Amino acid sequence: MTFFDTIVLMKKLLIPSLVIIAIFSICVRPTSAQSIPLFPAVSGGNLEIETTPEHPEPNQNIKISVASYSVDITKSTVSWYVNDSLVKSGVALQEIEINTGQPGSRLVVKVSIRNSDGVTAEGSLTLEPAEVDLYFEPITFTPPFYRGKSLGTKESSVKFIAISNLVNKSGAIIPDGQTYYKWSIDGSVDLNNSGVSKNSYLYKGKLISRPVEVSVEASSINSDEVAVKHKIFTTIDPITLFYENNPSLGILFNRSLSSDVNLISREVEINAVPYYFSKDEIVNLNYTWKVNGSTVVDSENANSIVFRRENGSGGNSKIALEILSPKNILQSTNSYLNLVYNENDEFNK
Repeated sequence: MTFFDTIVLMKKLLIPSLVIIAIFSICVRPTSAQSIPLFPAVSGGNLEIETTPEHPEPNQNIKISVASYSVDITKSTVSWYVNDSLVKSGVALQEIEINTGQPGSRLVVKVSIRNSDGVTAEGSLTLEPAEVDLYFEPITFTPPFYRGKSLGTKESSVKFIAISNLVNKSGAIIPDGQTYYKWSIDGSVDLNNSGVSKNSYLYKGKLISRPVEVSVEASSINSDEVAVKHKIFTTIDPITLFYENNPSLGILFNRSLSSDVNLISREVEINAVPYYFSKDEIVNLNYTWKVNGSTVVDSENANSIVFRRENGSGGNSKIALEILSPKNILQSTNSYLNLVYNENDEFNK
């Protein structure tokens, strides 16, 4: 095939003019995994090299595959080289698996395809694995000494924090002051909240609750290191738990009250603790307490109620509590408790 024939073929395939330049240099050097069109050095057609996953991390086993638009790979010998060392060769060998190595390492992957007619196509890909971790911190309420993690709820805010591990060619960690963070929500880039050193992102939940994909891309402003991380964030409904407020020990957070509570003393104070409501609204919540269907308390921040019994009397009281956020209308709970006192129970005077 002559040079003129090659140009005609390229026009038919609608290959961009930028790829035409690649006829003089086939060593394309991306900083992260991606699909790369390459024009062959000798003759043949253009190649596409891609990695799985798309953005490899350090010390990760990845797959690298090649496809050709004009050379029949299924009938060709495919040879793979990593840093100029042959790692695998065979007919129709369209894919290999390698390990990316330590942070800051550099791998030059070269593939050479040769068919029975002597037509050869070559391409290369440079990998510099980098990583970034993505954490989230819902800004919702949990009581003191709570050992679990706060969870996100509808209309609540959540703070995402990116911790990058980008290493330059000299082996030094690239600081945040030299790292650009690009944040995306469901694939849409938020440029206003992206930038150098912007390793955190504040997201406010919507009225229509659905899983949200949050992505961050960390890249060095002085070199080619790039790392990407995705996280799917889901929300739950807030909950309310009841606790006994003991006169001597205070609120017994170590044990929440079950649906049926036996009253063995003259009186008991029950505290309602809302979980996962927005922190900035926790003091503005409205509490509506009902006993046997009748409202007894309906006020702001009335998170406790006292129940007393007559000597020797028995029966039960059905307690219902509704908690509403006046600002975030989707944050609410309805909780129930059955207070039982037997007629023959002994109780403190």
